[in-house]
Amino acid sequence: MRPKESGGPPKAAGERKVRVTSRLSTDSRGPAEAAASSDAPEVGDEGGKDGDDREGDMMAMRLILWAFGVVDHEEEGEAGELAEEALREGGRMRPPRKRDSQALRWFRGAQRAMVQSSEGDWDPFELMGGMVEEGQRNRFEEFEVSLRPAATQLPAVAIGRGTMPFEKAQAARARRIPNFLSEEEVQHLERVVLEMRAVCGLQAKTRRGELRSTVGASWTTTFLHTNGEFQKREPELISRIRALAAQVNSEERWSMPVEEGNLRCIEHHEYLNGGGLADHHHRDTGSLVTIDLMLSEASSGGEFCTLEADGLLREHEFHRGDAIVFPSHKPHSVGQITSGRRSVLIVEIWPGLPRSCAHRCVGDPEAACDFGVMDSARENMRYLFAR
Repeated sequence: MRPKESGGPPKAAGERKVRVTSRLSTDSRGPAEAAASSDAPEVGDEGGKDGDDREGDMMAMRLILWAFGVVDHEEEGEAGELAEEALREGGRMRPPRKRDSQALRWFRGAQRAMVQSSEGDWDPFELMGGMVEEGQRNRFEEFEVSLRPAATQLPAVAIGRGTMPFEKAQAARARRIPNFLSEEEVQHLERVVLEMRAVCGLQAKTRRGELRSTVGASWTTTFLHTNGEFQKREPELISRIRALAAQVNSEERWSMPVEEGNLRCIEHHEYLNGGGLADHHHRDTGSLVTIDLMLSEASSGGEFCTLEADGLLREHEFHRGDAIVFPSHKPHSVGQITSGRRSVLIVEIWPGLPRSCAHRCVGDPEAACDFGVMDSARENMRYLFAR
């Protein structure tokens, strides 16, 4: 049974709300004080298997190294060797309780260093959003819980210049624009997506956000911006989408630099039976505005939902040809598909450089990215043989 709502504006037709327990920090202290405090959120008290602890330690070490510029422990050279050594050290730590992990203490030190560097060099801040997302993507929930409160207290510049603070974004409205696309345009886009899949980066996830092989996946993403192909094929649609984002930003008084922003990603998401995005706290961290375009007929399940400031989950009406525009930092999710297919085109505008790589970048917005189709293929092969 859903809880009754008290007060607030009446719900639009096709919308409903359910309560979700918020994990956002309500700490009123400053970021430096909160991050340095011994009362900062701890890893779960319940302990866990040694293997889970070891894996969590390795993830913490990777996050620390990522924050200070060592992005990938598999890269060649001195930086890669340093990362590999640190990961091995982290792997040898097998604490009986996760809260006693030395890696976690190092991790908190990295958090404090990031906060303290806010007055000067803010490069470590740029990666906080990516770090949160990396934690979610790999389902290291204990570290994601530890990271999230610190991230919510950072200034907007920390996760992308001009982006909306998390709490303000959660209170902002998601705008639905009925029939933004005609039936002919929807059919055309479905054909374009099919044609482009062979030349674009691909990624598959489970409902809980775990990366997996695209073979037999119930949720597959095609990165249509790969090599700028979609931008070349559909320049008029891109112009319309950008104009819509700027218009909604102005009308809703979000005050973000949307018109000056660039395309971060153009993605096609296909959900089949069992697919969905279960994390009600998911955000498109680091972006300004997200635009979703529905390309499929109604299916069972697959509802688009946003987590509102009152802690309730709002289900939005969303039909074939419709657009929904919302601040990228507003929490959103997708219900599980129980039958049928859900097909959505998603565009993110961000304050960083325009992207044409074969994935969704979570690194430095001002740095170039050369992740290509072959890199995407290698990733998928790795997950295929890891099954």
